[in-house]
Amino acid sequence: MTTPILADETGKKIGKTEGNAIAFNDKSSDFYRKIMALGDEVILKGLEYLTDVPMEEIAEIKKKLENGENPINSKKKLAFEITKQLHGEQEAQEAAEAFGRQFKEKNCLWK
Repeated sequence: MTTPILADETGKKIGKTEGNAIAFNDKSSDFYRKIMALGDEVILKGLEYLTDVPMEEIAEIKKKLENGENPINSKKKLAFEITKQLHGEQEAQEAAEAFGRQFKEKNCLWK
């Protein structure tokens, strides 16, 4: 299987050489977290290249993002869909919940 190279907005590829690789054998929670750590600019290409999300839905997400919607929900969808493909739906759900708890705790510490 091949796909176009996934890159950030500066053209830096997502991968081992750049220090932002996500390994297939990472634990589901680490896998999900690493996807969430990627820049927002990879959301649409990631959904297109790496998931089974229909192109019509990706087009709707693109419109929402262009209209100023916070990208966090779209990025969560990307992380969930990819994690689900490699680790199964239950582990993807658990990873999403764990990420949500960690994110909430960190935000509470910043206040």
